[in-house]
Amino acid sequence: MDTIAECMKPLLNHDKPTNAVIYGNCSTGKTTAVKRILEHIEKITTKVVCVYINSESKNKRDIYNHIHKKIFGYIIEQNRIGTSEIKNKIVSYMRNKHKSLIIVLDEADCLKKELDDIVKSLLKLHEEYYGARVGLYLIAYDVKILNLSSSTNSLFQPKEVFFNEYSKEQVYDILSKRCDYGFVKGAITERQLKEVVNVSINIRDGLSILMSLGRLAERDNSKKIKDEYLNKIIYKIV
Repeated sequence: MDTIAECMKPLLNHDKPTNAVIYGNCSTGKTTAVKRILEHIEKITTKVVCVYINSESKNKRDIYNHIHKKIFGYIIEQNRIGTSEIKNKIVSYMRNKHKSLIIVLDEADCLKKELDDIVKSLLKLHEEYYGARVGLYLIAYDVKILNLSSSTNSLFQPKEVFFNEYSKEQVYDILSKRCDYGFVKGAITERQLKEVVNVSINIRDGLSILMSLGRLAERDNSKKIKDEYLNKIIYKIV
């Protein structure tokens, strides 16, 4: 998080930022970390517009329209004006208000062939419109699957920020704290929680198991997670 924040920090003074690719396996905290940073930036300054976009099933027009909605509060209908006009409107606002722009494209690999064109278009805003400052941050499973062209990479020049997978000890610690929030005290034993941790692929999987166990307890009006629930959810023993 410190590394990502340092990449974005120059934008607070309308200086050139460091772009970044944030990558790592599922449920390693990439999206949560970035959203927390954006929330903090929006609390401490009005000089930066932070735009988080989940890139699934989106194209270049959708991307610019999403930025437009963040700034102006509404989406422009398909046939009203073209992508270039939307882009011009966005940049005019940024320049007139002397604001910088942070764009986060989550699940960037979902953009596939369009990603290269989108990245190039966003990064060239500063060249095409003097005074426009844009920081671009892509979140993905792996850097290699982004498959950006050499010309785009030379323009992008991202810092790579890798999120390691959690160790079993970290998974236990996180799930234990979630149990404190979600269950009544003593609802699940340490042994049961360790069983959940041992079979969990990642944090998200572990939370899903805990939720399923909790629902079974609620169904039976039980204040404790019974071993039979673990057998049913974890080991598929009915």
